[in-house]
Amino acid sequence: MDNHQILQTGDLVQWYRIEEVLGRGGFGVTYLATDTNLDHRVAIKEYMPGWAAARLEDNSLSPLNDQVQQDFARGVESFLREARTLVKFRHPNIVRVMTVFEANNTAYLVMEYEEGEEFKSYVQRAGGIEESLLKSLILRIVDGLDQVHQYGFVHRDIKPVNLIVRKDGSPVLLDFGAARSTDVEPGAHTAFVSAGYTPIEQYQEGKGMQVGPWTDIYALGATLYYAVTGETPIGPTGRLAAIVNRSPDPLQPAVEAGAGRYSDSFLQAIDWAMSFKPEQRPRDLSEWRLSLGEESQPASVSQQLEPSGRESARLSGARSVTTRPVTTRSVTTRPLTAASAGLLEPAADKPQRFHQTPTKPAAKMRGSLAVALVATVAVVAGGGWYYQNYQQQASLAGLLAQADSEFNNGDLVNGALPLYRQVLGSVPDNRAARSRVAEIEQITRDQIDSALRQGDIASAEQSLTDFRRISTDKTLVGRFEQRIASTRELQSFSRQLDQARALVDTGQYQQTLDKLDELASFSPDDPQIAEIAALARRGLDDARQQQEQQLRLLEEQRRVEAQTRQRIAEANRRQRERRQSYNRYLTRAEAAVSEGDLVAARESLDRARALQISDSRLTGLEAQVVEQEEYLRKPLSAYEVSFASGQFNALRGAVESKNLRAIETLSDDAPSRQTLFDTLFERYTRLDARIIDVKSDIDPKRVTAKLRIEAMILPNGDIVYPSPAYRDTELTLNRQRYGWSRIIW
Repeated sequence: MDNHQILQTGDLVQWYRIEEVLGRGGFGVTYLATDTNLDHRVAIKEYMPGWAAARLEDNSLSPLNDQVQQDFARGVESFLREARTLVKFRHPNIVRVMTVFEANNTAYLVMEYEEGEEFKSYVQRAGGIEESLLKSLILRIVDGLDQVHQYGFVHRDIKPVNLIVRKDGSPVLLDFGAARSTDVEPGAHTAFVSAGYTPIEQYQEGKGMQVGPWTDIYALGATLYYAVTGETPIGPTGRLAAIVNRSPDPLQPAVEAGAGRYSDSFLQAIDWAMSFKPEQRPRDLSEWRLSLGEESQPASVSQQLEPSGRESARLSGARSVTTRPVTTRSVTTRPLTAASAGLLEPAADKPQRFHQTPTKPAAKMRGSLAVALVATVAVVAGGGWYYQNYQQQASLAGLLAQADSEFNNGDLVNGALPLYRQVLGSVPDNRAARSRVAEIEQITRDQIDSALRQGDIASAEQSLTDFRRISTDKTLVGRFEQRIASTRELQSFSRQLDQARALVDTGQYQQTLDKLDELASFSPDDPQIAEIAALARRGLDDARQQQEQQLRLLEEQRRVEAQTRQRIAEANRRQRERRQSYNRYLTRAEAAVSEGDLVAARESLDRARALQISDSRLTGLEAQVVEQEEYLRKPLSAYEVSFASGQFNALRGAVESKNLRAIETLSDDAPSRQTLFDTLFERYTRLDARIIDVKSDIDPKRVTAKLRIEAMILPNGDIVYPSPAYRDTELTLNRQRYGWSRIIW
């Protein structure tokens, strides 16, 4: 995304002032911003798909053409809808989504700005983390993420840079910009991947594979894999290629990579989470949590807001017993019969007939049996009613407790009021909730009165907006509106009197009289108007004599102001050119880094630094260059050379079996060699080949070998030996930062 496509430092979106860019992706930009109302730092996610929209001079977004306009509008609508669900999440270990709004023809998601150390650097600085601490950190994230899953959402972008560790040692999961609901048709998601941490179903979302809790579980496992090994895991595309070629999985298992430093059960839980196929992974977090060694807890009634409908059904299907919201749907009440209660034998295939008249003891026993049956049914039915009633009372108690907490914290209208009304929706005569609603209404009325007495119209209007949501008394609302209008008129009259006095003080006597004529229509008998008018008339004669001198001074002032504006405009132009040059150098450096041209990258970075503009983007690129240089100096491991040899041998097998599809999958196109092998495949029934001279290089980081054709078998069985001109074919496999290239002929 070009720099001119992002908001610049100092730009305002509503009352949020942009400070810097925190991160960029294909669908949006995350900024650090300041809430100027509260003087509080926040993180803001802007919906900005670079492929579909461009930024105009007024900072608004415009679809690039008519073809993408509808997709862009749907994207904004989806962004808003999902953000409004994310606002419901409240957990200390997931970032709090504060609000969402529309501006600049797009949507913005405002989140709490969390300060701390990225999990990636936390692991690197510590040189590895002991198992108990690592478990503690990840299980807190699991607890918060479980709440997200209960609402039917998946995060889809869990990775070390989206986890931070606060100064108090607690972890928090960031960036819900890629979160999506699981209640859409398979394939309806937009593919969103992060190399090494994204499972195969996200690469294939457009092809019918379904995402779910198991998707986030894979990313959590990959994050733990990084903490254990210090290396980003091999991505699923590389693993898929190995599966297609029937080669070993190139991802070294955690039980091998972390052996001796971590327990086998912990490492096995990581490998389970990173199973290549979705159906082989844990289906939900409760199942995986137990494999990490967390003991199950007794079920209890949660004091959180109780999920409804779909969420309740999801909770009742959990495989382990954990502390979660409980609803009455988890209790199934069926009619109790004597057979089901264990009091009677099950009936035979055919009914039995008894001709003997029962004796009195037998009749007495039957009577006792009937009494026992009725009593048992009553106890069971009563117990079901009591349990359901207990659940309802516990849920209402939780709602009241949460509402009281919001009330005590001062969040009356947006926090406490909806919860009290939810209680009244279930129990209309609940005195505690009714009392609190009345108290909130009275507080809001007092706020309006207080603001009007102080002349603070903005606060009065804000409180009146809250009052409309609280009260149904339209007459009282109308009175408040009239008082606000009257106060506004009085303030306007007072301001205009002050303006008239200011005009007199500055010698603008005729303008003063014109202003007073306007005010006289509002209050013709006000003595202040007559007083100011007398001053204006006395000064008018003197003002006329000084008019020419004032005009000359005014003209000179205008000339100086024009020169000043011109100098400022020129300085701004030069600053913009410097900023544009700086951004061009950084863009070239980014391209050079992505292409591996570190010399060109350093040259562009030096030129950017010479402009004396330094920001986090420049620092980050310099760090990437240093990291790549260190990576290039590091020799290939025996495991990597072994993997490359396996790829070469897979290509040899494809050549011997004349498998053109496998050859195309494993290697890049080479027209000359392709023509040669097409001819050989057509002329000979089989080729015998082998791989020789396997070597590894550091710079560039690669493995080379030769494919030698030993013999060629004709259809009649005769053997032909190739000439030296085409007997050997040079093969190269380049080791890239996050995987391997295809074989180059």
